[in-house]
Amino acid sequence: MRAVPDLDWGHASNLPERSEVVPAGGIAAGFPSFDVALPASPDAFYGCNPFGQALRARDVVRPECGIGHRDYLWFPRGLQVAHSRFRLSADSTGACNGQDLFKMHFSLTGCNTLRYAGQAEYVLRGPCLSMSVQPEGVGKLDCHPRDVLEHSITFACRANFLAEAVRLDPDALPPVLARFVRGLAPEPFFVVLPLPARAVRLIGEFLSPACNERIAHLHAEARALDLLCLGLDLLIENPVPARWQLAPRDKRALQQVREHIEKDFLQPTSIAQRAREVGLNRTKLTAGFRALFGETINEYVTRLRMQHARQMLEAGWSAAQVAMDLGYQHQSSFSTAFRAYFGRAPRASRKGCGAEAKAAPQFLPNSKERL
Repeated sequence: MRAVPDLDWGHASNLPERSEVVPAGGIAAGFPSFDVALPASPDAFYGCNPFGQALRARDVVRPECGIGHRDYLWFPRGLQVAHSRFRLSADSTGACNGQDLFKMHFSLTGCNTLRYAGQAEYVLRGPCLSMSVQPEGVGKLDCHPRDVLEHSITFACRANFLAEAVRLDPDALPPVLARFVRGLAPEPFFVVLPLPARAVRLIGEFLSPACNERIAHLHAEARALDLLCLGLDLLIENPVPARWQLAPRDKRALQQVREHIEKDFLQPTSIAQRAREVGLNRTKLTAGFRALFGETINEYVTRLRMQHARQMLEAGWSAAQVAMDLGYQHQSSFSTAFRAYFGRAPRASRKGCGAEAKAAPQFLPNSKERL
C-alpha cells in the first residue's frame, strides 16, 4: 500500500512503525473515539468494500465508544474522500488543523458542529451540502453528539486540482474561492446549501457499485467526480451575495433565529415576528439568513418539517396522523407536499403499522405527542 502524497498525513501514535501512513488531519478530524485499522490490502477490510483499490485506510470506532467507521479513499491527481458512517455513545470532539484545502461535505444524516478558530460556529444538520476552505494553521474542532447517526462523504483537494484537473474558471466562483483557485494565499470560506435529490441518488450509486469488484475503484472515482461536479455547479448557480457582509452581532442574531426555528418549527411564526425577536429588520433577516446558512428561512422550516414527517412515518405512524401533527387541514395537502420534497408518497416511507409499530415508543424532536 503506497503512502498518499501531498497532504499532511502522519503515523497514528498507537501503531508500530511501518511504511504506510494514516490520515491524522486535513481531510477529517482525528477523534479519540477511533482506532486505526490498517490491513495489508484493501480486500482485508472487514465488511463490504465498495471502493476497491481506492480504499487506503479505515478508522474504526472503539466498541466502548459506539459503532461504525470512517473510510479514506485516494484517487489520482490528488482528490481524497472520506466516507463516514458511525454513531457514538458519548459526545466526541476531534481536532483538525488547516492545510489550505478545499472541502466539499455531503451530509446525509447527523448533527455536526464546526468551531473554527476566530470565526463563527457552524451547525450542520443533514441533509445538507457544505463547502469550505480552511487555510493553513487555522484550527477547527469537529464536534459530534452522542446517539446521532453520522453519515457523510467529504471531498478534499488542493487549489491545483481545481485549477488543473478540473480546469475550473475562477471568475465563475465567489471571490474568496476564486482567490484560492488562482493559487493566492487562501482566506476562510464557508457556505451551506440544501442537499439536492440528485446528490442522494449519486451517493447511493457511489456506495453500491453495480460492477465487478476489480474495477470498483474506477466506478468510485467516476461517481466521486459526478458528486464534485454537482457541488461546484450548485456553488456557481447559488453564489453568496457579496453585499451581505454580516457583522458579528448580526451573525449571532441569525444563529439565534435558527435555534428558535429548530425548537418551534411546528408552530407557525411570521418573518416579521422573528425579526422583532432578534432586533433585525425583515430584509437583513431574510437575506442574511440565506447568505449565512445557504437556504431561506422558509426552505429551512420546510426541511425540518419534512424530516420530522419522515421520522414519524418510519416509526409506523399513518399519513393522516403525521398530517395532523404538522398542522395540515387535509391529508392530501400533506401527501402532495411530502411527494414534492422527497419524490415519493408518504406510504413509501412508512414501516410497520398498528401495534407492531407502537411496540417501542420513542420521542421525536418537537413532536406534539409521544410516539
